[in-house]
Formats: sequence, structure tokens, C-alpha cells
Amino acid sequence: MMRHNYQPPVIRNILLGVLLFIFGLVLLGHLGELVKSVGYLFFYPLDKLGLLKLVTKDEVWIVDMSLSNQTVVFGIPGQYAFYTSNLDLLQINDAILDKNFKPWMKIQNLKNGEQIKVEFIQRGLMIYDTPFAKGRPILTFLIPSTGQYRIQNATQPGAIGYFVRDYVTGNEYKYILLFLGEICLICVPIAWLGFQRARQRIIQLKTTQKANKKRADALQALLKQKNKHSN
Repeated sequence: MMRHNYQPPVIRNILLGVLLFIFGLVLLGHLGELVKSVGYLFFYPLDKLGLLKLVTKDEVWIVDMSLSNQTVVFGIPGQYAFYTSNLDLLQINDAILDKNFKPWMKIQNLKNGEQIKVEFIQRGLMIYDTPFAKGRPILTFLIPSTGQYRIQNATQPGAIGYFVRDYVTGNEYKYILLFLGEICLICVPIAWLGFQRARQRIIQLKTTQKANKKRADALQALLKQKNKHSN
């Protein structure tokens, strides 16, 4: 007698399920960064065409959020945003925002003592946010001139943030419309090709049906003639 060593692959299925679950958790944890990276690929051609402006790596620098008081040199005037992926800082920011308190970061121009107005960014992570800074933007401010600025902020041991050139604030609808327009430019030709292929298949199917009908009619006519001759 032959002995069968086959066993139901229960353990294999369980291990596969566990691996898929872990992979899903990892993917979910990096979903925001993945969304920003995909968005960067979509917006890159628009940036090269001069339709919008994307942040470069040189326009992003790390801020040590374990320090409550530090000096930062802004070499280019303009709008900036503060990004972070630290959950504690995000929770602090959201709690202050919900209570309508002032932003927890203060910026002062050391040259003339001017206090820079810092505002909350009241939205979540979007596809047009830069992938060169982890997390999402939560604060925005305008640097009027180059020079040294004192940064005072809430601290969080081991946390980091990012100062990023902010080309998005005030232009959100422009980015969204350009993104939707590019999606249409990509999808319309694909949809048209799909429609043409489906149309060709329908035409071929109808042609085949007509040919089959002609053959069936001819065969039926031939059988009728044979029946007449036999009678």
C-alpha cells in the first residue's frame, strides 16, 4: 500500500496570512509618505513646464525639536512651512488648534526684534506635500528678509521637524486643479484606446455572427433541397 504524506497546508496559510497582515501594517504606516512620493511624480512634469513650483531637497532642513530656543538662518525670504511626523507634536498642535490658542512656535527676527506671524495649517496631509520632509505641514509663516531668527517652541525629546519652502499655502486649488487636469490627460487617451478596442471586438463579433448565420442559412437551405429530392 502507498502511504500518503499530504497534509492540509494549514500552517503555511497561517504564516502567509501573518506575513500579509504585517506587510499591510507596514504599508499603512508609510501610506502618507507613499502618497506624497506618488504626488511628486505627478507634479514633476508640471514643475518643469513652469505651471507650479515644487520644493527641492535644498529647500528643506531639519529642526531639532528637543531644543526650546535656537537660532536659525533663513537665507531666502518667502513663505515657509513647518513639517513633522512626530505623533506627540502633532497631538500638541491639534489640541492647541482645537482650543483656538495661538501657535506654539514663536519666531523673532534678531536684526530688528520683529515677531513673525505664525499660523496653523488646518488640513491633513495632501498629495501635493513634499516627500523630502517626513510627516505633514502644521505651521506656516512668512520670512520678510534674510538673516538670523530666534525659534522658540514646544519641546519633545528626540523629535525632529522640518522647515520647508511653502509654495502651496494660498495656491491649494491651483495644485488640485492641475493634478486633476493631468489625470484627465492621462486617462482620456487610455479610455479612448479601450473604447476603440472594445468597438473593434464588437465589430468582429458581429461579423462573426453574420458569417455564422450565413453558413447556418446555407446549410439549412441545402438540407431542405435534399429533403425535397428524397421525397
